[in-house]
Amino acid sequence: MPRPTGLVQLLDQHLHKAGLIPRRATLLMACSGGADSVALVHLMAAISKSDHWQWKLVIAHINHRTRPRDNALDEKAVGKLATEVKVPLVIRRLRASHQHTSENALRIERWDKLIAIAKKQKCRYILTGHHADDQAETVLLRLLRGAGARGLRAIQPSRSVGKNVIVRPLLGVTRAELKQYLIERGIGWREDKSNQDPRWLRNRLRHEGLPVLKRYQPQLVQSLCRTAAYMRQVQSLIEEQVAMLSAQHAAAGFNFRGAELSRNILRDANAIVAMEFLRQWLIQSGVKADRLHHMLLAELQRQIVRNKSGIVLPVDAVHQLSLERERVVRQTRKPRTTEMQ
Repeated sequence: MPRPTGLVQLLDQHLHKAGLIPRRATLLMACSGGADSVALVHLMAAISKSDHWQWKLVIAHINHRTRPRDNALDEKAVGKLATEVKVPLVIRRLRASHQHTSENALRIERWDKLIAIAKKQKCRYILTGHHADDQAETVLLRLLRGAGARGLRAIQPSRSVGKNVIVRPLLGVTRAELKQYLIERGIGWREDKSNQDPRWLRNRLRHEGLPVLKRYQPQLVQSLCRTAAYMRQVQSLIEEQVAMLSAQHAAAGFNFRGAELSRNILRDANAIVAMEFLRQWLIQSGVKADRLHHMLLAELQRQIVRNKSGIVLPVDAVHQLSLERERVVRQTRKPRTTEMQ
């Protein structure tokens, strides 16, 4: 079947095939005023006019207040966009100037605001404008950090966060394609100056690393996106094996919310499956997921199975082991440069 012409047709076909968003849903579209989110709004507004989807659309704009003059212009531009496409707009401003706040803290607060807006507007689905280049950059960043299959899935097309579903419908579209779509229609957008800031590793990779790598592989973005899709399948298989492993030991009283873990469960399992099993057990036992990165889990798994007696291990002991291992890792590695996401 030939590739359809036009991004509207391409995205419409993709949404039919992927089943990311149901008919008659209320969708909250996050829009910063940048090219990717402006394209998202225009594309979704165009698709929603069909008799098939019958969506109710809402635009959300979060003013970070990091650059007061630029942020005010961003807000004004999104307001104009909402008027043009005839879609309701909700604006939220963060508490105060965030000039010295980390990008990760801003991201967390931004998502808190978006989820609060979604709840008030009765939107189950929150859409963002992440595209293929964002996906490729994320895969490379995680490769540099030694991520496993879970990390190399990178940006997922859809994932649940509480009662909401975060959807990235543009992951199959490149930054260049989105900008070309806007240029052809005379649609303007705002350039975020922070995307040029060399303090962020993602920006340096985008402007310095990727252009060099593309000399060796012109289709680098597409290749890295395929890697992410492949790793999503790999992670699914790993999780299926974890479910089977837990079922095998259920008769002996194991459950993920239990306070103890027998080394026998991990000793005979494939190492990768054992690491995912350990990760799920620790999260259910109260350990924060953001501490359980691939290198830490690998070391924990090795230390736990080293003892061949099969004795029962309390979660507090594993928790303490993870804290000790994290301290060692932090002392021996260089400070991590913040990743923009």
